[in-house]
Amino acid sequence: MDVAAACCENCESQKIKAMKKLDYEQLASLPLFLGIDGSTLSSIYETINPVVAPMRKGNAIITSGEECRSLLFLLEGFVQASAAFGKNRFTIYELVHAVSVVEPQCLFGLHTTYTRNYTADSGGYYLRLPKSVIVRQMMENDVFRFNFTNMLSSLAQDTVNRLRRLPPQTTEAKITDLFSRQVLRPAGRKQIKCKMTDLAECVGETRLNVSRTLHKLEDAGLLSFTRGIIDIPYMEKLIAKVM
Repeated sequence: MDVAAACCENCESQKIKAMKKLDYEQLASLPLFLGIDGSTLSSIYETINPVVAPMRKGNAIITSGEECRSLLFLLEGFVQASAAFGKNRFTIYELVHAVSVVEPQCLFGLHTTYTRNYTADSGGYYLRLPKSVIVRQMMENDVFRFNFTNMLSSLAQDTVNRLRRLPPQTTEAKITDLFSRQVLRPAGRKQIKCKMTDLAECVGETRLNVSRTLHKLEDAGLLSFTRGIIDIPYMEKLIAKVM
């Protein structure tokens, strides 16, 4: 065996060792499997033989525009989600915490591609279940189908509630509304990469007004900003104060 082949075999061996089978108890605790009786869950566990994959900080997990052919469950650790908006005028970064299901709405419908980039922000593990497995469980298991429908309904209701807001009138409200409509979840820490002039164009205000407003919000402890970066520690507090 030559050196290249030996190295390749060694790498593959390490990759296999890094993979591990999901514990039965972990499967039972996942959002889509909650409430399924023990005998049914045991049968599902043996059928799908779930194997989790490791991740290290900096690993690319999902790329924006990638076709969604499976459901990804974040089991342990943190993943950073990022996406550009406003014709690439600003980019929003936010953390997704375990245990989470990543963009389940992309598995079906007219638009079946992911809307964000997902990069590991820590070590951890994730599980992918192919679309075929999800479809089969939805057809055969009422509880699984209810859990999945409930998850999609919650996402749809959250989107509708954001769209039902009255048009913002103040500069503070315009900025907050712009960002809160685009995030995955309107709570927790968010970082926005944006030039002041681009932000002003997006909210229809002058650069001076936007600068004064950001200083005002910073003085109130609702955000901080440096050149090109806006850091919002608690999105929910900013929304409650401004909207």
